[in-house]
Amino acid sequence: RHCHRHRHRPHRDRYQRLAAPPPAHPAENLELLLPAHHRGHCGGLCGHRQLVGGHDLELAGANRADAVLFSEDSEYRYKTEGMESFHKFESENEDIPLLEGPFANLLIKLSKIQEHLPTSIELTPLRLAIVTARNAPSHMRVIKTLRKWGVYVDEAYFLGGLSKDKVLKAFGAHIFFDDQDVHLQSSSKFVASGKVPYSTNSIMNSVKNNLIK
Repeated sequence: RHCHRHRHRPHRDRYQRLAAPPPAHPAENLELLLPAHHRGHCGGLCGHRQLVGGHDLELAGANRADAVLFSEDSEYRYKTEGMESFHKFESENEDIPLLEGPFANLLIKLSKIQEHLPTSIELTPLRLAIVTARNAPSHMRVIKTLRKWGVYVDEAYFLGGLSKDKVLKAFGAHIFFDDQDVHLQSSSKFVASGKVPYSTNSIMNSVKNNLIK
């Protein structure tokens, strides 16, 4: 399990917490959301809500890695072949960037906004984090992919299956996106949480259907 942090904010506790709506507005209807996914737009279902969080003067967003920022390929391998095969493949291919997922373009654009704010990137009020169940050795492929994309994230948490809710609370996230209800149910206690559904032609739908059977 790893945590990569790019800065330390000893003054964070002095920020006043505000009760405010999240800075993003996910869709409430899956039928409206899926066509947007097919056109390459990102979006999430806002069935999991918590409107209190974050810090005044800051905007903090967190995302899951696989099937959200990155493609579903690695998640599919883990679900169908198991953890050992997943780690082996990720280690052998750590120098090959992961394919972009539905929220990749958003992350890249937010990172570009960071670069143009009138503060150093380490002190920008726009904070980005990745909170993922990946851990060593599969974490290196994520790090190298972000470098390839030219993306700066303030913090990256590789939790190895630990609960994400307390990490999100400590990070002070305003909003969090994930594709799995099990994570969103706990995260929504501390942060506005949006579900990223699989598109109708997703390879992950076959996994879901097999589980149902």
